[in-house]
Amino acid sequence: MSNRERLSQVFLNSEELANRLVNGTSITKDDSVLEVGPGTGVITNQLIRRAGNVIAIEKDPVLAYSLQEKYKDIPNVQIVRADILNYPLPDFPYKVFSNIPFAIEGNLIRIFLNTRSPLIDGYLFMRREYAMRFAGIPHESQLHITYSPWFNLGIYRSLRREDFQPKPHVETDILRFRAREQPLIDNRYKYAYARFVQQGYGGGLMIKQSLAPLPLSYPQLVRLAHDLGFKVTDKPSNLTLDQWIGMFSFFTTTSDLQQQKFLRKI
Repeated sequence: MSNRERLSQVFLNSEELANRLVNGTSITKDDSVLEVGPGTGVITNQLIRRAGNVIAIEKDPVLAYSLQEKYKDIPNVQIVRADILNYPLPDFPYKVFSNIPFAIEGNLIRIFLNTRSPLIDGYLFMRREYAMRFAGIPHESQLHITYSPWFNLGIYRSLRREDFQPKPHVETDILRFRAREQPLIDNRYKYAYARFVQQGYGGGLMIKQSLAPLPLSYPQLVRLAHDLGFKVTDKPSNLTLDQWIGMFSFFTTTSDLQQQKFLRKI
């Protein structure tokens, strides 16, 4: 079995489709774009035409060498042989457009969404079921609630199995994750908020049970529920993004020492 088969990567089989997909993005000649898993360069060809600079990260040594030869005379593309999971992300503003192996989609999307690097906008090919969870379709999931304060998450395009070679066994969507110009929660609370949501969703309990271990008294929770329009007996999946942000914001404005200690934990 090849590395590609183990990593479950499939490739677009049409330059025309790749052109339409890239041309519909926010990418311009002013942008640097990171592409993961360029393969034979079907998408790379289009990114070179549209972006100012392209950094293509290819793990497979044979494909990386082939791409380096193919683009050696093209000034605005850099082919890097590396594993993206161990590769330092750019320290300058950049965008992402990548058709990635499904085997690394979970790790990679979290790297992008958790990064402190200046990521502006991203488009990632993912299994439809997984992409829709991040996009909050058909309802706001834990993943959507966790990352939406910093990113606008949605489905950019839905693709057919026939659009790929080899044909995948699952449906594919392109998840778009665009960084908010003004985050809904201060960046210094990013990890504290993620822990807060994780605790709230833990075990599928009622919100009054799942949040009980946190430094939040029951009267405080009752008051927050009243003010934000939910019930303390609700399941976490019933709460909206605004309600989660409203609850967490209480921690950022309180002078309670235990709540402040929770915010400072990394």
